[in-house]
Amino acid sequence: MENNNDFIKDWLEGKVSPAELKSRKENGDARVEEFDELITRSSGLKVPESISKEEAWQKLSGKLSEAPQPEAKVIKLGRWIPMGIAASVALMIMAYFAFNKVTIATSLAETKVYILPDGSEITLNADSEIAYSRFGWSGERTVTLEGEAFFRVTKGSTFTVASENGTVTVLGTSFNVQVRQSNFEVSCYTGKVKVASGNTNVMLTKGLFTKLDNNKLTAAETFDAKKPTWREGDFYFEGKPLSMVIDELERQFNIEIILSGDGARLYTGYFSNKNLDEALEMVFKPMSLRYTREADNKIIVQ
Repeated sequence: MENNNDFIKDWLEGKVSPAELKSRKENGDARVEEFDELITRSSGLKVPESISKEEAWQKLSGKLSEAPQPEAKVIKLGRWIPMGIAASVALMIMAYFAFNKVTIATSLAETKVYILPDGSEITLNADSEIAYSRFGWSGERTVTLEGEAFFRVTKGSTFTVASENGTVTVLGTSFNVQVRQSNFEVSCYTGKVKVASGNTNVMLTKGLFTKLDNNKLTAAETFDAKKPTWREGDFYFEGKPLSMVIDELERQFNIEIILSGDGARLYTGYFSNKNLDEALEMVFKPMSLRYTREADNKIIVQ
């Protein structure tokens, strides 16, 4: 027999499709109407911000284990539901509404692949973070991003990547988004994406990219979609400030670079994150800069 808690868990995580709910209701499944009312009444509840998630879960677990289980006493909620089940379900709903935000982050020198509930795949670059709401995911697929990530989106409802610098909206495609400080750049690899920032909007198809320049999106420009990218450990720069290249070196190798010179100088070139010395040579030698490696992962550049 199917466990009630498993059914509610799947429902709250957006794993129960509207068609399945409709079918259950038409077949007289009492749980659909009963738990639908519980969800409606509990949607505004949340755990106080003054306690941590761990503390809240401990309190929740304690209440569930200590809650008395009367043999005959029942309360009316739509239809008749035993008090113990109703209390457990209500507490579980509160927990899910309070903790439905999922955050995935990478540290320096780390990349990570994460699969969303709908099967969409996100590859995070170093020092990046995404967040999304687990509840109702199938109906509103929105991910917030800080840093850089590559998305492979499965077809379905509208998929949105939101950031402080702009948004990207798609139905099903693959694309790369970089959001670092004032930088915002989107490259489309398959399908079509809509990029918006401020009062400007740009439509991108395969092989086109746009970036934020003077607080406005540039017109769509072409790029080589077959060229290796950061996902393979390769980093290409064309006319980028040296300070931006140094930031990427620090992210990829978890090092500190101290530059005695002009960080605004423009750099065009490439480095791989497979070997630190080779990467430093590729960046600083063409710019006639010398570097020395010191203890504690510190690099002095002159």
